[in-house]
Amino acid sequence: MIPIDHWLPSPAPGEPPRAGELHLWVIEPDRPGADLSPLLSADEASRARKMLGTEEARRFTATRGALRRILGGYVGLTADAITFDYGPSGKPLLSDPCPLHFNLSHAGGMGLLVVSGDAPVGIDLEPERERANARAIARRIFSADILAQIGALDDTPFQHAFLHHWTALEARVKCRGGSIFHPPPPDAGVIHFTPRPGWIAAVASVPHPPPVQQWRTFLFSP
Repeated sequence: MIPIDHWLPSPAPGEPPRAGELHLWVIEPDRPGADLSPLLSADEASRARKMLGTEEARRFTATRGALRRILGGYVGLTADAITFDYGPSGKPLLSDPCPLHFNLSHAGGMGLLVVSGDAPVGIDLEPERERANARAIARRIFSADILAQIGALDDTPFQHAFLHHWTALEARVKCRGGSIFHPPPPDAGVIHFTPRPGWIAAVASVPHPPPVQQWRTFLFSP
Protein backbone atom coordinates (compact mmCIF):
# COMPACT_ATOMS: atom_id res chain seq x y z
CA MET A 1 0.00 0.00 0.00
CA ILE A 2 1.44 3.38 -1.03
CA PRO A 3 1.13 6.08 1.67
CA ILE A 4 0.59 9.64 0.44
CA ASP A 5 2.08 11.85 3.15
CA HIS A 6 2.14 15.27 1.52
CA TRP A 7 -0.86 17.19 0.18
CA LEU A 8 -0.15 20.73 -1.00
CA PRO A 9 -2.80 23.22 0.25
CA SER A 10 -4.39 24.99 -2.70
CA PRO A 11 -7.67 26.85 -3.32
CA ALA A 12 -7.70 26.08 -7.05
CA PRO A 13 -5.45 24.44 -9.64
CA GLY A 14 -3.32 25.98 -12.31
CA GLU A 15 -2.41 23.99 -15.40
CA PRO A 16 -4.29 20.73 -16.06
CA PRO A 17 -2.42 17.43 -15.72
CA ARG A 18 0.05 16.71 -18.49
CA ALA A 19 -0.01 13.48 -20.45
CA GLY A 20 0.96 10.61 -18.18
CA GLU A 21 0.26 12.60 -15.03
CA LEU A 22 -2.48 12.44 -12.38
CA HIS A 23 -3.71 15.16 -10.05
CA LEU A 24 -5.23 13.97 -6.78
CA TRP A 25 -7.18 16.25 -4.44
CA VAL A 26 -8.18 15.61 -0.85
CA ILE A 27 -11.42 17.39 0.07
CA GLU A 28 -12.31 17.71 3.77
CA PRO A 29 -16.00 18.65 3.97
CA ASP A 30 -15.89 19.01 7.77
CA ARG A 31 -13.09 21.58 7.60
CA PRO A 32 -14.22 25.14 8.43
CA GLY A 33 -14.19 27.40 5.41
CA ALA A 34 -16.21 29.41 2.97
CA ASP A 35 -19.85 28.52 2.28
CA LEU A 36 -19.81 26.80 -1.10
CA SER A 37 -23.58 26.34 -1.41
CA PRO A 38 -23.98 29.31 -3.82
CA LEU A 39 -21.79 27.43 -6.31
CA LEU A 40 -24.21 24.52 -6.68
CA SER A 41 -26.63 24.16 -9.56
CA ALA A 42 -30.37 24.05 -8.92
CA ASP A 43 -30.48 20.25 -9.23
CA GLU A 44 -27.51 19.84 -6.86
CA ALA A 45 -29.12 22.16 -4.30
CA SER A 46 -32.37 20.21 -4.60
CA ARG A 47 -30.49 16.95 -4.08
CA ALA A 48 -28.89 18.35 -0.92
CA ARG A 49 -32.25 19.46 0.47
CA LYS A 50 -33.67 15.95 0.01
CA MET A 51 -30.94 14.33 2.10
CA LEU A 52 -32.18 13.00 5.42
CA GLY A 53 -29.45 14.39 7.68
CA THR A 54 -28.03 17.90 7.87
CA GLU A 55 -24.50 16.48 8.17
CA GLU A 56 -24.92 14.48 4.96
CA ALA A 57 -26.31 17.53 3.15
CA ARG A 58 -23.50 19.76 4.44
CA ARG A 59 -20.83 17.29 3.36
CA PHE A 60 -22.42 16.85 -0.07
CA THR A 61 -22.58 20.62 -0.53
CA ALA A 62 -18.97 21.16 0.51
CA THR A 63 -17.66 18.31 -1.65
CA ARG A 64 -19.68 19.28 -4.72
CA GLY A 65 -18.70 22.93 -4.33
CA ALA A 66 -15.04 21.93 -4.10
CA LEU A 67 -15.39 19.82 -7.25
CA ARG A 68 -16.81 22.80 -9.11
CA ARG A 69 -14.12 25.17 -7.91
CA ILE A 70 -11.30 22.77 -8.78
CA LEU A 71 -12.63 21.93 -12.25
CA GLY A 72 -13.36 25.60 -12.90
CA GLY A 73 -9.73 26.40 -12.17
CA TYR A 74 -8.58 23.86 -14.73
CA VAL A 75 -10.88 24.95 -17.55
CA GLY A 76 -10.97 28.71 -16.87
CA LEU A 77 -14.59 29.00 -15.75
CA THR A 78 -16.16 30.23 -12.55
CA ALA A 79 -17.33 27.39 -10.33
CA ASP A 80 -21.02 28.20 -10.80
CA ALA A 81 -20.58 28.19 -14.60
CA ILE A 82 -19.52 24.53 -14.67
CA THR A 83 -22.19 22.25 -16.17
CA PHE A 84 -22.26 18.48 -16.17
CA ASP A 85 -23.62 15.76 -18.39
CA TYR A 86 -24.11 12.28 -16.97
CA GLY A 87 -23.32 8.86 -18.38
CA PRO A 88 -25.78 5.93 -18.38
CA SER A 89 -24.74 4.94 -14.84
CA GLY A 90 -24.61 8.51 -13.54
CA LYS A 91 -20.92 9.31 -13.97
CA PRO A 92 -20.57 13.11 -14.30
CA LEU A 93 -18.73 14.56 -17.30
CA LEU A 94 -17.96 18.15 -18.18
CA SER A 95 -20.59 19.38 -20.64
CA ASP A 96 -18.27 21.47 -22.77
CA PRO A 97 -15.98 19.41 -25.00
CA CYS A 98 -12.86 19.07 -22.92
CA PRO A 99 -10.06 16.50 -22.71
CA LEU A 100 -10.21 16.59 -18.90
CA HIS A 101 -11.19 13.32 -17.21
CA PHE A 102 -12.15 13.25 -13.53
CA ASN A 103 -13.82 11.17 -10.87
CA LEU A 104 -14.87 11.86 -7.29
CA SER A 105 -15.35 9.60 -4.28
CA HIS A 106 -16.44 10.63 -0.81
CA ALA A 107 -17.08 8.74 2.41
CA GLY A 108 -17.92 10.38 5.70
CA GLY A 109 -15.57 13.28 6.35
CA MET A 110 -13.29 12.84 3.36
CA GLY A 111 -13.46 13.19 -0.40
CA LEU A 112 -10.95 12.32 -3.12
CA LEU A 113 -10.89 13.75 -6.62
CA VAL A 114 -8.69 12.39 -9.40
CA VAL A 115 -8.05 14.37 -12.59
CA SER A 116 -6.34 13.22 -15.79
CA GLY A 117 -5.66 15.04 -19.01
CA ASP A 118 -5.46 12.04 -21.30
CA ALA A 119 -7.29 8.93 -20.02
CA PRO A 120 -10.49 7.90 -18.23
CA VAL A 121 -10.08 7.60 -14.46
CA GLY A 122 -12.00 6.19 -11.52
CA ILE A 123 -11.41 6.42 -7.79
CA ASP A 124 -12.82 4.88 -4.63
CA LEU A 125 -12.25 5.70 -0.98
CA GLU A 126 -13.24 3.73 2.13
CA PRO A 127 -12.53 3.95 5.87
CA GLU A 128 -10.66 0.95 7.24
CA ARG A 129 -13.36 -0.50 9.48
CA GLU A 130 -14.98 -3.88 9.76
CA ARG A 131 -18.25 -4.45 7.95
CA ALA A 132 -20.60 -7.00 9.49
CA ASN A 133 -22.06 -7.94 6.10
CA ALA A 134 -18.76 -8.05 4.18
CA ARG A 135 -18.96 -11.78 3.43
CA ALA A 136 -22.50 -11.51 2.12
CA ILE A 137 -21.52 -8.58 -0.10
CA ALA A 138 -18.48 -10.49 -1.36
CA ARG A 139 -20.60 -13.51 -2.32
CA ARG A 140 -22.99 -11.26 -4.21
CA ILE A 141 -20.50 -9.01 -5.98
CA PHE A 142 -17.06 -10.59 -6.33
CA SER A 143 -16.02 -13.01 -9.04
CA ALA A 144 -15.47 -16.70 -8.36
CA ASP A 145 -11.71 -16.18 -8.67
CA ILE A 146 -11.65 -13.50 -5.95
CA LEU A 147 -13.91 -15.54 -3.67
CA ALA A 148 -11.56 -18.50 -4.05
CA GLN A 149 -8.67 -16.28 -2.93
CA ILE A 150 -10.29 -14.70 0.12
CA GLY A 151 -13.28 -16.82 1.15
CA ALA A 152 -11.42 -19.03 3.66
CA LEU A 153 -9.57 -16.18 5.40
CA ASP A 154 -10.19 -15.45 9.07
CA ASP A 155 -12.21 -12.36 9.91
CA THR A 156 -9.46 -9.71 10.20
CA PRO A 157 -7.50 -10.67 7.06
CA PHE A 158 -10.80 -11.18 5.25
CA GLN A 159 -11.87 -7.63 6.09
CA HIS A 160 -8.58 -6.24 4.74
CA ALA A 161 -8.85 -8.33 1.59
CA PHE A 162 -12.49 -7.34 1.14
CA LEU A 163 -11.64 -3.62 1.23
CA HIS A 164 -8.72 -4.14 -1.16
CA HIS A 165 -10.88 -5.87 -3.76
CA TRP A 166 -13.94 -3.67 -3.16
CA THR A 167 -12.06 -0.41 -3.73
CA ALA A 168 -10.36 -1.87 -6.81
CA LEU A 169 -13.71 -2.97 -8.24
CA GLU A 170 -15.36 0.40 -7.57
CA ALA A 171 -12.47 2.35 -9.08
CA ARG A 172 -12.37 0.19 -12.23
CA VAL A 173 -16.14 0.37 -12.71
CA LYS A 174 -16.19 4.15 -12.16
CA CYS A 175 -13.34 4.56 -14.64
CA ARG A 176 -15.66 3.48 -17.46
CA GLY A 177 -18.92 4.61 -15.85
CA GLY A 178 -20.39 1.14 -15.42
CA SER A 179 -22.10 -0.81 -12.64
CA ILE A 180 -20.69 -3.06 -9.92
CA PHE A 181 -23.24 -5.67 -10.95
CA HIS A 182 -21.53 -6.10 -14.32
CA PRO A 183 -17.97 -7.32 -14.97
CA PRO A 184 -15.43 -4.50 -14.52
CA PRO A 185 -13.65 -3.22 -17.63
CA PRO A 186 -10.70 -5.53 -18.34
CA ASP A 187 -8.58 -2.68 -19.72
CA ALA A 188 -8.43 -0.62 -16.49
CA GLY A 189 -5.48 -1.06 -14.14
CA VAL A 190 -5.49 -0.11 -10.45
CA ILE A 191 -3.10 1.31 -7.85
CA HIS A 192 -3.97 1.28 -4.14
CA PHE A 193 -2.81 4.00 -1.76
CA THR A 194 -3.42 5.43 1.71
CA PRO A 195 -4.53 9.08 1.59
CA ARG A 196 -4.73 9.34 5.39
CA PRO A 197 -4.11 6.89 8.23
CA GLY A 198 -7.19 4.70 8.62
CA TRP A 199 -8.30 5.04 4.98
CA ILE A 200 -7.78 2.97 1.84
CA ALA A 201 -8.18 4.25 -1.71
CA ALA A 202 -7.82 2.87 -5.22
CA VAL A 203 -7.35 4.76 -8.47
CA ALA A 204 -7.98 3.19 -11.88
CA SER A 205 -7.09 4.31 -15.38
CA VAL A 206 -6.70 2.93 -18.88
CA PRO A 207 -4.54 1.02 -19.47
CA HIS A 208 -2.99 1.68 -16.04
CA PRO A 209 -2.53 4.67 -13.72
CA PRO A 210 0.83 6.39 -14.04
CA PRO A 211 3.39 5.61 -11.33
CA VAL A 212 3.08 7.55 -8.08
CA GLN A 213 6.09 9.67 -9.08
CA GLN A 214 3.81 11.19 -11.74
CA TRP A 215 1.10 12.15 -9.24
CA ARG A 216 0.61 15.67 -7.93
CA THR A 217 -1.30 15.76 -4.66
CA PHE A 218 -3.29 18.71 -3.33
CA LEU A 219 -5.41 19.57 -0.30
CA PHE A 220 -8.40 21.70 -1.31
CA SER A 221 -8.53 24.93 0.70
CA PRO A 222 -11.89 26.72 0.38
